[in-house]
Amino acid sequence: MRVIIAIAFFIFGHSLHAQRDIDTIRIDSACFILDQTTVNTDTIPLGPTHEFSYTLFNCGLVPIRFVSVKSSCGCIAIRWSNARIQAGDSAKIDGYFLTRDRPGRFNKSISVQLSTGHRMVLFVKGFVREELKSENY
Repeated sequence: MRVIIAIAFFIFGHSLHAQRDIDTIRIDSACFILDQTTVNTDTIPLGPTHEFSYTLFNCGLVPIRFVSVKSSCGCIAIRWSNARIQAGDSAKIDGYFLTRDRPGRFNKSISVQLSTGHRMVLFVKGFVREELKSENY
């Protein structure tokens, strides 16, 4: 059943690739799909932490895992698991952008390395507007 789901996601991922920001990478018998490579937050208020995430789906035949996930600066905290992602399963990288004392435009990167040896760079960008300062802050 997992093989059928993996094949369906693989075919579905290729058809969506032309329509949206979805990347499908195949290395030997490993294959994965990212739901997005760039998170655009648009305009967010100064003060509170802004949460975002990326989802990686393993459409291959072998388990893969995150080996390393690092942000480009200390204003982004990241939560991820280095547990194996079995064929047909997915995993998330959760990010938290700390907007405190950081008004203005931002474009930050997150470097990811997988057990397949593949490296990729994910992005989060947007604008922190001081006038929209959160009332709960």
